[in-house]
Amino acid sequence: MKSEWIETDDALIELCTHLRSQPWVAVDTEFHRESTYYAQLALVQIASLERIACIDPLAGISLRPLGEILNDHSVLKVFHASRQDLEIFLEGTGALPYPVFDTQIAASLLGLGDQLGYGALVELVTGKQLDKLHSRTDWMRRPLDLAVIEYAAADVVHLRDVYEYLETQLRSLGRREWLDEEQAHLLREETFRIPEEQAWTRVKGAQRLRGVECVVARNLAAWRERMARESDRPRRRVLSDDAIIDLARQQPTKVEAMARMRSLDEGTRTRHGRELEHCIREGTNSPSSSWPDPLDRGPGRPIDPALIDALSAVLQVSAKEANISTTVLASRSDLEQVARGIETVPLLTGWRERLAGHQIRRFFAGELALDVVDKQLRVREASSSPESKTRTI
Repeated sequence: MKSEWIETDDALIELCTHLRSQPWVAVDTEFHRESTYYAQLALVQIASLERIACIDPLAGISLRPLGEILNDHSVLKVFHASRQDLEIFLEGTGALPYPVFDTQIAASLLGLGDQLGYGALVELVTGKQLDKLHSRTDWMRRPLDLAVIEYAAADVVHLRDVYEYLETQLRSLGRREWLDEEQAHLLREETFRIPEEQAWTRVKGAQRLRGVECVVARNLAAWRERMARESDRPRRRVLSDDAIIDLARQQPTKVEAMARMRSLDEGTRTRHGRELEHCIREGTNSPSSSWPDPLDRGPGRPIDPALIDALSAVLQVSAKEANISTTVLASRSDLEQVARGIETVPLLTGWRERLAGHQIRRFFAGELALDVVDKQLRVREASSSPESKTRTI
């Protein structure tokens, strides 16, 4: 089936009239973001079982008809690794696409792999290897060669086959609701529109900060967020994460003292030194009651690593029985939070709690125990003897 090139308002309206009658559509995008804060949408690929199209957003056409499809609750939108696509459409249409089926998340729930790349998933499901010849294309340039357009269209062609397979498998295993639960956070606007005062929580290394360091980092990251958005520049080009961490720790109160910092380039110091100085001084002068909590603020003494290993062993029982990766269920950091008594860990909510979290709770309550039987680690009822019924890792 040959793809259509959509570059006029009439053609897009006609296409969207067709798509509105479909139960689901496969969607992909090409964009550039290397030198801007906001992603620059360069191409939208979309397909139903009957048609395949590439929409040119650089042709000066109105994307409103497309936005209406993406926000039509009667049409399921299928993406792979949808986060960036969703953010782009949120900025472009003012609303998140809904409902959504993310094939990367679906694959993880079926035990096919964590964060599985699109090419690997297509090959796993269809046996076909995707051509990577045009993977480095500059999608902002026009005109696009026919071969490049067909290369882009192939993404949604195969996405249709992948979706149908994953949908069938999820329903057969009773896991379709797991996907909806897993995507719930992804489909909230606040996931993408983080408040300025929370921007510091996404700074690499911020979890190691303490006390007044946290409030200084909060001020610096909020300032960076405003500057990046107003100038439409990437955050890292305004101020790097390393610079935020170093400034938060060293807290230089004079621009001249910043010259000794390797993470802060001279241009940034010259242009914005006074503003950085203000952020630091405002933070160091703030009362401790206004300081944010450290990001790894787990209470109490350090957790015994052996306890986390034991929890991991219990977790593996449920993971193996469900043919799913333990990392999909919980990370080691999650297990450490569970050991500290934190109830908001994903493992203790939703489908994860039903699959494995309740076993972790029982282990803590002393109702389950670990055994080694025939050189295999097993989990058994603590009240029973080693010869009683066990579950094997």
